[in-house]
Amino acid sequence: MTLKMPFPGEYTVKFGVETRGGVVYGEPVSFKIDAMYAEFISDETWTLLTGGAGQEKTWFLDLDAAGVSRHFKGPMYFYGTGDWWGTVNKTGEPLNSDSWSWEPDWKGNSWLMPAGDYGRMTFDLKGGANVNVNHAMLGKVQKGVLILTPKRKPCA
Repeated sequence: MTLKMPFPGEYTVKFGVETRGGVVYGEPVSFKIDAMYAEFISDETWTLLTGGAGQEKTWFLDLDAAGVSRHFKGPMYFYGTGDWWGTVNKTGEPLNSDSWSWEPDWKGNSWLMPAGDYGRMTFDLKGGANVNVNHAMLGKVQKGVLILTPKRKPCA
């Protein structure tokens, strides 16, 4: 197993072994990474989502308070269970058994969700893999970390 840690900082790891009597942990070990290693976050998937190393990108649900979707037919799409990264994003990939899509427009399917300012999600690679979510309709802000495995691709 290879652990790729692109961001500088102090880290502590704790190893454990599962036994019949439960998990037995060893003593924690700390280590320091002094500089960012951008190669670990250079895959196109990181760049498309966050803008790249040291950058950020903000994403919005494509629906506003007036019920307008500016970039797509509506704010939601639905795909069959046989679809995966390749069938949805690439042409010429083989289709699996249950491959279909439904792209509802909001105006004709307003039951999907009420019109509103749903806020935004900002993904960044500034000192870590971070996500900041502003739930505008709920009056709530949340911060967290982003975990992404580009080799697997989402939903693969």
